[in-house]
Amino acid sequence: MTTETIGGLILRTNGEAEYIQIPRPRLAEFLHDFVGGWLEVVNLHNGCTMFINEEGKLQGMSHNRKATVVMYYYARSIITDTHDHIVGPAIILGCPDDEGNEQGLSLKELGDFARVIEFGNHPSHPLSLKTAEELDHLVKTKTAGWETDTQGIM
Repeated sequence: MTTETIGGLILRTNGEAEYIQIPRPRLAEFLHDFVGGWLEVVNLHNGCTMFINEEGKLQGMSHNRKATVVMYYYARSIITDTHDHIVGPAIILGCPDDEGNEQGLSLKELGDFARVIEFGNHPSHPLSLKTAEELDHLVKTKTAGWETDTQGIM
Protein backbone atom coordinates (compact mmCIF):
# COMPACT_ATOMS: atom_id res chain seq x y z
CA MET A 1 0.00 0.00 0.00
CA THR A 2 1.29 3.44 -0.88
CA THR A 3 0.25 6.90 0.23
CA GLU A 4 -1.39 7.39 -3.19
CA THR A 5 -3.84 4.52 -2.61
CA ILE A 6 -6.12 3.33 0.13
CA GLY A 7 -7.02 -0.34 0.65
CA GLY A 8 -10.61 -1.39 1.19
CA LEU A 9 -12.74 -4.53 1.33
CA ILE A 10 -15.62 -4.53 -1.12
CA LEU A 11 -18.63 -6.74 -0.46
CA ARG A 12 -20.87 -7.33 -3.47
CA THR A 13 -24.46 -8.57 -3.30
CA ASN A 14 -23.55 -11.71 -5.26
CA GLY A 15 -21.40 -12.84 -2.30
CA GLU A 16 -18.03 -11.81 -3.69
CA ALA A 17 -15.58 -10.10 -1.34
CA GLU A 18 -12.41 -8.50 -2.65
CA TYR A 19 -9.58 -6.39 -1.30
CA ILE A 20 -8.85 -3.47 -3.63
CA GLN A 21 -6.60 -0.41 -3.80
CA ILE A 22 -8.36 2.90 -4.51
CA PRO A 23 -6.49 6.02 -5.69
CA ARG A 24 -6.70 8.43 -2.75
CA PRO A 25 -7.53 11.49 -4.91
CA ARG A 26 -10.56 9.62 -6.34
CA LEU A 27 -11.77 8.09 -3.06
CA ALA A 28 -15.02 10.06 -2.67
CA GLU A 29 -15.91 9.59 -6.34
CA PHE A 30 -15.12 5.86 -6.18
CA LEU A 31 -17.23 5.32 -3.03
CA HIS A 32 -20.19 7.15 -4.55
CA ASP A 33 -19.93 5.25 -7.86
CA PHE A 34 -19.39 1.88 -6.18
CA VAL A 35 -22.45 2.04 -3.90
CA GLY A 36 -24.52 3.55 -6.71
CA GLY A 37 -25.78 6.66 -4.97
CA TRP A 38 -25.65 8.73 -1.81
CA LEU A 39 -23.26 7.43 0.83
CA GLU A 40 -24.42 6.23 4.21
CA VAL A 41 -21.71 5.67 6.80
CA VAL A 42 -21.92 2.71 9.15
CA ASN A 43 -19.46 3.28 11.99
CA LEU A 44 -18.20 -0.10 13.12
CA HIS A 45 -17.25 -0.76 16.75
CA ASN A 46 -13.66 -1.62 15.80
CA GLY A 47 -13.19 1.92 14.45
CA CYS A 48 -13.46 0.99 10.76
CA THR A 49 -16.09 2.45 8.46
CA MET A 50 -18.51 0.69 6.11
CA PHE A 51 -20.06 2.71 3.28
CA ILE A 52 -23.41 1.70 1.76
CA ASN A 53 -26.08 3.29 -0.43
CA GLU A 54 -28.30 5.52 1.70
CA GLU A 55 -31.34 4.84 -0.50
CA GLY A 56 -30.57 1.20 -1.35
CA LYS A 57 -33.82 -0.18 0.06
CA LEU A 58 -35.88 2.49 -1.71
CA GLN A 59 -34.10 1.61 -4.96
CA GLY A 60 -34.85 -2.09 -4.48
CA MET A 61 -31.21 -3.17 -4.26
CA SER A 62 -30.43 -6.80 -3.48
CA HIS A 63 -29.70 -8.07 0.01
CA ASN A 64 -25.98 -8.10 0.89
CA ARG A 65 -25.57 -10.99 3.31
CA LYS A 66 -21.85 -10.52 3.95
CA ALA A 67 -22.28 -6.82 4.76
CA THR A 68 -25.21 -7.72 7.03
CA VAL A 69 -23.03 -10.23 8.90
CA VAL A 70 -20.41 -7.49 9.41
CA MET A 71 -23.10 -5.06 10.66
CA TYR A 72 -24.48 -7.64 13.11
CA TYR A 73 -21.02 -8.31 14.52
CA TYR A 74 -19.49 -4.82 14.51
CA ALA A 75 -22.46 -2.42 14.75
CA ARG A 76 -25.18 -4.10 16.79
CA SER A 77 -26.23 -0.84 18.40
CA ILE A 78 -27.56 0.55 15.11
CA ILE A 79 -29.90 -2.38 14.39
CA THR A 80 -33.47 -1.11 14.34
CA ASP A 81 -36.60 -1.77 12.30
CA THR A 82 -35.11 0.32 9.45
CA HIS A 83 -31.51 -0.88 9.85
CA ASP A 84 -32.21 -4.60 9.96
CA HIS A 85 -30.07 -5.66 7.00
CA ILE A 86 -27.76 -4.20 4.36
CA VAL A 87 -28.70 -3.98 0.70
CA GLY A 88 -26.52 -3.10 -2.26
CA PRO A 89 -22.75 -3.13 -2.49
CA ALA A 90 -20.70 -2.16 0.56
CA ILE A 91 -17.09 -1.15 1.08
CA ILE A 92 -15.14 -1.18 4.33
CA LEU A 93 -12.20 1.14 5.01
CA GLY A 94 -9.84 1.27 7.97
CA CYS A 95 -9.94 3.48 11.02
CA PRO A 96 -9.71 7.19 10.19
CA ASP A 97 -6.54 9.01 11.26
CA ASP A 98 -6.45 11.71 13.97
CA GLU A 99 -7.64 14.31 11.45
CA GLY A 100 -10.61 12.19 10.32
CA ASN A 101 -9.13 11.16 6.98
CA GLU A 102 -10.06 7.69 5.76
CA GLN A 103 -7.28 5.11 5.95
CA GLY A 104 -6.83 1.71 4.36
CA LEU A 105 -7.51 -1.52 6.19
CA SER A 106 -4.61 -3.00 8.11
CA LEU A 107 -3.76 -6.67 7.62
CA LYS A 108 -5.17 -7.40 11.09
CA GLU A 109 -8.46 -5.64 10.30
CA LEU A 110 -8.71 -7.43 6.97
CA GLY A 111 -8.11 -10.80 8.67
CA ASP A 112 -10.68 -10.03 11.36
CA PHE A 113 -13.32 -9.19 8.75
CA ALA A 114 -12.49 -12.34 6.79
CA ARG A 115 -13.02 -14.51 9.90
CA VAL A 116 -16.35 -12.83 10.72
CA ILE A 117 -17.58 -13.17 7.14
CA GLU A 118 -16.51 -16.82 6.94
CA PHE A 119 -18.25 -17.59 10.24
CA GLY A 120 -21.39 -16.04 8.74
CA ASN A 121 -21.36 -18.87 6.17
CA HIS A 122 -21.47 -21.57 8.84
CA PRO A 123 -24.89 -23.31 9.09
CA SER A 124 -25.00 -22.70 12.86
CA HIS A 125 -24.71 -18.93 12.39
CA PRO A 126 -28.01 -17.09 12.96
CA LEU A 127 -27.68 -15.23 9.65
CA SER A 128 -26.65 -18.13 7.44
CA LEU A 129 -28.92 -18.58 4.44
CA LYS A 130 -31.38 -15.96 5.70
CA THR A 131 -33.37 -13.90 3.22
CA ALA A 132 -33.98 -10.20 3.79
CA GLU A 133 -37.56 -10.98 4.91
CA GLU A 134 -36.39 -13.57 7.42
CA LEU A 135 -34.00 -11.01 8.90
CA ASP A 136 -36.92 -8.78 9.91
CA HIS A 137 -38.21 -11.55 12.17
CA LEU A 138 -34.71 -12.45 13.35
CA VAL A 139 -33.97 -8.87 14.46
CA LYS A 140 -37.00 -8.85 16.70
CA THR A 141 -36.64 -12.32 18.20
CA LYS A 142 -33.15 -13.86 18.19
CA THR A 143 -30.43 -11.22 17.98
CA ALA A 144 -29.82 -11.03 21.73
CA GLY A 145 -28.01 -14.41 21.74
CA TRP A 146 -25.94 -13.75 18.62
CA GLU A 147 -23.03 -12.17 20.49
CA THR A 148 -22.39 -15.36 22.45
CA ASP A 149 -22.41 -17.38 19.22
CA THR A 150 -19.50 -15.36 17.85
CA GLN A 151 -17.31 -14.76 20.92
CA GLY A 152 -14.76 -17.43 20.07
CA ILE A 153 -13.85 -16.17 16.61
CA MET A 154 -12.10 -12.92 17.47
